Amino acid sequence: MRPWVEEISTCDQLLGGIVRTWSTVAGQQTFSAAHVVALSSASGRRGGGRSRLVVDTSAPEPSPGILRIRRDEDEGGVVLALEGELDLSSAPELRRQLREIEAAHPDWILIDLSRLTFMDSSGLTVVIQANQSAELNGHRLSFRSASPQVRRLFELTGFLEHLTFVT
Repeated sequence: MRPWVEEISTCDQLLGGIVRTWSTVAGQQTFSAAHVVALSSASGRRGGGRSRLVVDTSAPEPSPGILRIRRDEDEGGVVLALEGELDLSSAPELRRQLREIEAAHPDWILIDLSRLTFMDSSGLTVVIQANQSAELNGHRLSFRSASPQVRRLFELTGFLEHLTFVT
C-alpha cells in the first residue's frame, strides 16, 4: 500500500514511530494507527494548528498492551498482582476477576500495582468501582506501591487520597 496524507489535529506520537490519529473522513470519526514517514506543519495556513502527516498504512498496527494478573489466595483474602498495561482492552478481565473474588466474600483484597507500567481511564474506572464495591460489601481493599506513572494518574484525578496504599 502506498503512503497516504492525512490532516490531523491530534496525535500521540510523531515522526519515526507509530502514530494513533483521530480524524474525520467523509463525516465519520475514525481511529487509525500507522507508521509515520513524514510530518510537516501547516500552521502558516489560515486557522493554523493542524499538521500534515504522511503515514505508511502497510506497517502493522501495534498490538494492544498486555496485562498479566497473578492471583494468590491467602488467609481469608486475595492478592491480585498486576503486570503490564491496564487499559481499555485489559480492564474487563480485571473487572471480571474482581467480581469473581467478591462473590466469594473475602475479608480483604490487595491489588499489587508495583509492576503495572500503564493505566488509562478504563483501568482507573475499574479501580474506583472496586473501591466502592469494597465499601458496600464490607471487605478491605488496599493497593501496593503504584509505579510513578500510575501514582500520578491517581494524584491528577484526586483519587489518591481515597485509596488505601500499603507497603
